[in-house]
Amino acid sequence: MAEIAQIEEVLKKELAPVHAKLAAVEGNLKQMTTSLEFLSTKYDQLLEHSKTTNEKITGLTKTTRTIQADIKINRDMTLEAKGESDELAQYLRRDCLEISGVKPNAEYSSEAIVENALPKIIVKFTRRNVRNKFYAERKTLAGKNLKDNPHVRKFLVGDSIYISESLTPRRKKLYGDINKFRKKFKWKFIWSHNGRIYIKKNEATTERYAFDTADDLAKFQQHFQALG
Repeated sequence: MAEIAQIEEVLKKELAPVHAKLAAVEGNLKQMTTSLEFLSTKYDQLLEHSKTTNEKITGLTKTTRTIQADIKINRDMTLEAKGESDELAQYLRRDCLEISGVKPNAEYSSEAIVENALPKIIVKFTRRNVRNKFYAERKTLAGKNLKDNPHVRKFLVGDSIYISESLTPRRKKLYGDINKFRKKFKWKFIWSHNGRIYIKKNEATTERYAFDTADDLAKFQQHFQALG
């Protein structure tokens, strides 16, 4: 019996470090389990938060798209309204012509101004055929040096008088932009007829291009560049 007790005592002493290590491992496992449970809880919370955030982002994306669509609709309506307003303004100017190239002068009546093509003014005609005939005759002034005419010399700003249609500010800007293109690529002709602006390369071609809006010019320039 004494030997058995001694053996048990020896085993107990030998196994004591093992038991201590096992206890330490068990403690570590408990800590790891606690940490894993904590991390698992946090992970679940993060997943829920991420889900909620994604739902909010999806909602905001839909709202943003709706707002963008509304903005586009409003922009298109505004552009359309501006276009219609410009067309109406140009229509109201259909019987008007502008005479430029001369100094303003209070000595002339409107009738004298029209008859003599003197100081710059917007002239409104009461008869369309008279207006059209007067406008067609503007070509007779092309290339003429009017400074040699003693009756009009003192009223001139430059050397000649220019007669044009009375365009809206929007169409005048468009005319200027088209004229820049014409000069850059050395096209010869630019003119307007009933508010619509035209250009033509030279006398040899019958092809002409018409413009009512800046979009027309942009499309023409794209087409022109594509042709090289």
